[in-house]
Amino acid sequence: MSGIRTHPRTGLAAWWVKALHRKLQRVWLDLPLRGKGLVVVSLPIVALIAGLILLSAMATQEQDAQQWVDHTIEVRGNLHAILRDLLSAESAARGYVIAGRSDLLPSIESARAEAEAQIKELEQLVQDNPTQRERITMLRKLTDEKFATITSLVQAARAAGKHMPNPQLESSRRAMQSLRAMLDRLDKEEVRLQKVREQTLQTARSHSVTAGIATLALGFFGGIAATLIFSGSIGRRMQVLCMNARALRFEAPLRALPPARDEIGEGFDR
Repeated sequence: MSGIRTHPRTGLAAWWVKALHRKLQRVWLDLPLRGKGLVVVSLPIVALIAGLILLSAMATQEQDAQQWVDHTIEVRGNLHAILRDLLSAESAARGYVIAGRSDLLPSIESARAEAEAQIKELEQLVQDNPTQRERITMLRKLTDEKFATITSLVQAARAAGKHMPNPQLESSRRAMQSLRAMLDRLDKEEVRLQKVREQTLQTARSHSVTAGIATLALGFFGGIAATLIFSGSIGRRMQVLCMNARALRFEAPLRALPPARDEIGEGFDR
């Protein structure tokens, strides 16, 4: 029965790890006590700094995700405002045509100006989305056609000398239907994006919490590691020195210390 063969690469990696461990152990033993003290003190500090860097990165990620959610909410708010302006203009035009209320006419121009401003802002907000940019271009065209239809409707009613429904009301209604359909497509896309971005935000918040816990853990375990390093090297060797001091009093054999060039090793050699 043949034994288990070790892959050459695995054996080489194990040899390299052992060699590195021996090298680091030798460097540590030869390091002066002041240097060892600095290493022990710096371990938890370095661990804490690493954790804070991680926490900062996660906080930045969360902030970016929140900005995208806010961006989507702003786009949807603009879309709803445009619909509100269009409905206001439509209502004012119908009030003039059907009821002869000329006091409603100024609100048509006001609604036109507000809708144009909202569309211009939308064009800036959706620069990151080519599909939405194309839809906004079509929305601008439909909005211009809608207000042109309203203007024609008001002019026709004024020319007729009497304010009553006329065939152009149907044309205005169809234009409004086209606008509603376009606004609905735009809003559905933003709803989809909002769900995706809210999920991204939740993930980022979860990562931030994890990073916070990791920061505390790094600081805590860094302190433990520093304590273990101190007690495992300096503390244990000091115990051997104390035992050797007692052994000298009774002329007993001395215990050997690992060769080192720090103050403890040099004192033992003397």
